Amino acid sequence: MIGSNTFRRLARALTASTFLVSAAGYADAAAIKIGALAPLTGPMASDGQEFVNGVKWAVDEANAAGGIAGYSFDVVTADVKDGSAANVTSAVERLADTSGVDVVLTGYANLSMFEIDLFKEHGLPYISAGPSPNVAAIISKAPADYWCC
Repeated sequence: MIGSNTFRRLARALTASTFLVSAAGYADAAAIKIGALAPLTGPMASDGQEFVNGVKWAVDEANAAGGIAGYSFDVVTADVKDGSAANVTSAVERLADTSGVDVVLTGYANLSMFEIDLFKEHGLPYISAGPSPNVAAIISKAPADYWCC
């Protein structure tokens, strides 16, 4: 079951994603597509599915309330499977290239956080639910180059 703290964090992430999407110039559409990057198969599948359920719950709540700033939200998922570099790269490419996603949320990916640079290459805003020293080390080199965290 998703607790109220998790819901509040997801709601804040949705609100932040609205502003990131607006700043990135994506806000022309009536619906904002939010990518959820998570392990949906493999050893972490049950945890990843709960993350996706939380994102969908927050999106449903926001949409039921009329959206945020006139925008509604859709969720598109991408499976990072076991978190290997190949699987994370495949999931990132799917979200960036084939789904029309405007912003990506994750609590899971690869522990090296290399996907941050993949999202940067695609100019896609990326919000990680678990910032770490690895994230800070990557972004601190050129913070203006990233739409993330």
